[in-house]
Amino acid sequence: MASNATCPGCGADIGEALRRGVEVQIGDWHARGVIAVEVAEALRRDIGRPHATAGIAPVAASALRAISPAMALLIVGAILVISAVIMVATEMWDTMAPGARLATVALPMALCYGAAAFVRSRGLTSERVAAVLALVGGCLAPFAAWIALGMTAPIEAFDRDLAMWIAVATAIGLVVQLATLAWLNNAVLTAPPSVSFVWLLAVLIEHTWPKSGSGAPVSSAIAVAGLALTIAGYAYARRGKPGHAIAPNIIGAVACLMGVTVLGAEVGSAWNVVAIVLPLVLILAASRAPFRPHLWAGAAFLVINIFRVGFSEFSETAGLPLTLLGCGLASLLTGYVVHRVRREYAG
Repeated sequence: MASNATCPGCGADIGEALRRGVEVQIGDWHARGVIAVEVAEALRRDIGRPHATAGIAPVAASALRAISPAMALLIVGAILVISAVIMVATEMWDTMAPGARLATVALPMALCYGAAAFVRSRGLTSERVAAVLALVGGCLAPFAAWIALGMTAPIEAFDRDLAMWIAVATAIGLVVQLATLAWLNNAVLTAPPSVSFVWLLAVLIEHTWPKSGSGAPVSSAIAVAGLALTIAGYAYARRGKPGHAIAPNIIGAVACLMGVTVLGAEVGSAWNVVAIVLPLVLILAASRAPFRPHLWAGAAFLVINIFRVGFSEFSETAGLPLTLLGCGLASLLTGYVVHRVRREYAG
């Protein structure tokens, strides 16, 4: 966009003012998840900015402004509602009738969904407020399904196939959460189905191999579920929805690395190597945009596995001081690598 016009009254460069206005709009689109960072940089290059990456600062500022005091209060309120439901269920569960148990969970869920639908249909507030209300309802959905199933099925059936009924309740909750995401299409609503998906796959494997005598099948299921979530996050990013990709990427990376870590602790041998190499690969890959959300999960699990493998394999042979020294040096090296990776993609 050329700067070839001036204001006759003040002599200001009209083209430059237009270019800056377009850049602000691009930053706003990126902050709201409409376009990916690569698209934003390409648009900035197209309007003639010498350094495309220099425009990232307004995006960060817009993202910080999005968390307003009202939004912070809504998030705190959502946490308190969920905590209150859990506390009531914990304190009074055994003395409550089945209908009262269902009402304890289903009523707050219905109120949250109803409020979200009301404020959205009337346009009383932003989409984020409706999304936070629906987020609470989505988190309560699997528990409401579990209680409702308990009221319809005999106690003997629950005792005999507990894992199966948990899987059914989780699947119902997952469907509700996915429908909520499709309804409001807000990035925050990707978190509940991500957690439910990991839990569902783990419970299904537990139901399939209930007497395997090892936690390896469940750990493997958690790792596979985490890998599937990271693929979903990558697909969101490719579709220009980086906000929607955050929860699947973070939850997926944590689940995958946790599953591999438990496999290393239970099975040992090659899985210990995988448990150290995989987070290191994620740290190095974080220099590229699709893998940036995996940086801190990779760093945390790399340090965890360094100490776990170090103490389990070398504490008796090398001695405790040398093992601590080796783990400490490896952790320092991890910190340096994380620092370099962050500088690479932040600068």
